[in-house]
Amino acid sequence: MEPHHQDLTVHSSDYTLIEAEMQMTLIELFIMSRCPDAVSAEVVFSQASKSFPADARIKLECITNQDGSCKHGELECNGNKIELAVEAVMGMSFNILNFTDLYNRNFEQIGVVPLKHLDDCLSAAGLTTAQKAAVIQTYEAKGDELMQKSGKYTQSLGVRYSCTVRINGEIVGIRDNNAWKELKHGIDGSPESWSKFVNKVSNH
Repeated sequence: MEPHHQDLTVHSSDYTLIEAEMQMTLIELFIMSRCPDAVSAEVVFSQASKSFPADARIKLECITNQDGSCKHGELECNGNKIELAVEAVMGMSFNILNFTDLYNRNFEQIGVVPLKHLDDCLSAAGLTTAQKAAVIQTYEAKGDELMQKSGKYTQSLGVRYSCTVRINGEIVGIRDNNAWKELKHGIDGSPESWSKFVNKVSNH
């Protein structure tokens, strides 16, 4: 899916710079939290990630409109901020898809805060009571800032479609209108093909 768009130029996200310095394989998924294409892509990558090499790291980036709003409304903005807050608290060594795989199963509750579903998903993803509290605190105190930064980073790359997949700085596929498009390097959209490619480009 595509938001209202206008190109902006900003520096790369801190996560990207950190991972570049550490020479890890960076898989960026550019998403809208309440976009069905994003949800289906995250399911595929959740399965694929089970066979990723140890140096692979998954990072979600949010697609917003130029004015910072979200295509699917305020609940989507909330969902974006929740997912970014989990990443901010848990760090890049945590597979964010362990959370979204659970969170997305109740699509209508994405972005609803507070809610038992969110708490249950955080617990099931392995977060402690202290970590869950830190996620909510980060969501409330820094959620807007995190989403604005991610949205501007996404716009600076010219990314428009949820879900766009970027691996080690190269866009290698797009999930749009319930289909994979613009796939490169022999990837066919299956978990196995994504895993094979990530292992191939891994630095270790």
